[in-house]
Amino acid sequence: MPVQGRTSEMNETVVFVALTLGGVVHATAGFGSALVAMPILTLALAPAVATPLQNTVGLFLCALIWYQHREEWPWRDSVPIIAFSLFGVPLGTYALTHFSEQSVLLILGVVLLTYALFELLSVVSRRTSLLHAGLRDPMYVGASIAGFLSGILGAAYATNGPPAIIYGSLRRWPRAEFKSVLQSLFLINGIAIVLWQGSQGLITREVGWLALFAFPGLALGAAIGYRIDKRLDHEQSRRVVLGLVAVLGVVLIARSIV
Repeated sequence: MPVQGRTSEMNETVVFVALTLGGVVHATAGFGSALVAMPILTLALAPAVATPLQNTVGLFLCALIWYQHREEWPWRDSVPIIAFSLFGVPLGTYALTHFSEQSVLLILGVVLLTYALFELLSVVSRRTSLLHAGLRDPMYVGASIAGFLSGILGAAYATNGPPAIIYGSLRRWPRAEFKSVLQSLFLINGIAIVLWQGSQGLITREVGWLALFAFPGLALGAAIGYRIDKRLDHEQSRRVVLGLVAVLGVVLIARSIV
């Protein structure tokens, strides 16, 4: 039986659609399920429900994609960013439970829009930008900052991708390695977030009920995404995803102000 309150037939439909779209994007690009799903989920759910829901169901897709790219996994480069991400989890959970819903939507919108604009500008200036000269990080300063911010954003808004993706772009990892690093971060950091938020009482009956609709949607989206991934130009698909993320960011900012 579904729980009473904000959960309704409409909410369940929104969850299914949001995770389907998120699965398509994630399977195609190797990231982006939360960037697409979270703005849609918050149309029907409070952030304190949408975030643990997205984090919980997203673990399975991350595990699958990481397993597919495990042979290309540069684990030495992954350890620092994963380790520092764990320190951000308590702070992000505090923000989720103590900030107002409007504040959460505003910050999430700003994060999405800033990330999309950064990446779109990087794509446009690919030939001249210093980003593509390569970046060495022997002291792991960049990895520690990116990891810590990823932990905060993952726990607060289920969007731990942007800092890690920007850092990976600066490092110029090959596509397969990039995917494996991201998935290992999302997987281990996601497990830590789910365990921590579970201990804080955020993994509720409502989250469990909605997960029954989220999993089929994510599976359907992933199946579609894998088919698209084999045929689509990755640079083109990346621009489409970033454009969509930018639009969703603007929508969230507008919702937080109105």
